[in-house]
Amino acid sequence: MGLGQQAPIPYEARFQRFECKYLITESMADRVRGYIQPFVKVDPHATGTPDQSYNVTSLYLDAPDLKLFWESREGKLHRIKLRIRQYGRNGTSPVFLEIKRRHDRLVLKGRARLGRDAVAALLAGGVPDISGLPVAERECYEEFVGWVARWLAQPVIWVSYRREAFVGDLNPGVRVTLDRDLVCAPAADGNGSLPDHAWRPLESRGVILELKFDASFPGWMRRLVQSFELKQRSYSKYGNAVLRGLDPWLLPAGEGWSLPLP
Repeated sequence: MGLGQQAPIPYEARFQRFECKYLITESMADRVRGYIQPFVKVDPHATGTPDQSYNVTSLYLDAPDLKLFWESREGKLHRIKLRIRQYGRNGTSPVFLEIKRRHDRLVLKGRARLGRDAVAALLAGGVPDISGLPVAERECYEEFVGWVARWLAQPVIWVSYRREAFVGDLNPGVRVTLDRDLVCAPAADGNGSLPDHAWRPLESRGVILELKFDASFPGWMRRLVQSFELKQRSYSKYGNAVLRGLDPWLLPAGEGWSLPLP
């Protein structure tokens, strides 16, 4: 899809919400799915798929000294991530430049949808034509490029997983996602092309459950957490991918930070 074409399903260029993460078993995921059914509906992006899921694949960028990784690793309350995200691996799915800021539990996102040729030109150091972007997306693009220039950021690693997603039946700002089959791969060529091999397992112990909301914590979510005795933990897909997916000499030896199973 070329630059300026409309997305099949509308999306926001900028938004903010709170996110709570948990690592659960597959059997627990089945129970959670049953519990939330009266309050949610299947994400429109997953409608019609056999498992109510879709692929999410992100290319993360970072400074040469992995500044953004270390900020996440050290648990800084105010931090940022730069990534290029696409849905599916068929070469025709949407591509978004994304800036993800975290202020404690509050997450703020900005994103701009680009054509694949424009993304390739950007990663090659070029200046793609963004005149067809809406104003809000153009601002996100310019901010993304500004951070890249400031930190000399380059592609570091790919992260891919299968996402089962639901949205609030009454409030679309409420989301429940179940991420599984996480894999990662080094961004060896740096040109933004998906690797056809070298994918490495990233999280094989369970399913990452995320509860997301744009205002107050919904009562049914609170009851879900209490009923299933869910324990919220910090979890960074990018951070763990760097630790598990890059060559050992790039980082000190050691395991990543992860969530314990209940």
